Amino acid sequence: MATQEKIQNARRTYRTLNDENAQYKKLIFELRKRVKRYKLSQAHQICVKGSKSWSHNQEQ
Repeated sequence: MATQEKIQNARRTYRTLNDENAQYKKLIFELRKRVKRYKLSQAHQICVKGSKSWSHNQEQ
C-alpha cells in the first residue's frame, strides 16, 4: 500500500471516528438534559403537593 493511500485512509478513518464521537457526545448531552427535566418535574410535583397540603392545613 502506498504512503499516499495510507494518508487518505487515515483521514477518512479519523473523520468517521470523529463523527461517531460527536454523535455519541450529542446523545449523552440529550439524555442528561432529559434526566434534569424529569427531576425538575418530579421536584415541582412534590412542591405542588406539599403546598396544597400546607394550605389545606392552614384553612382548618
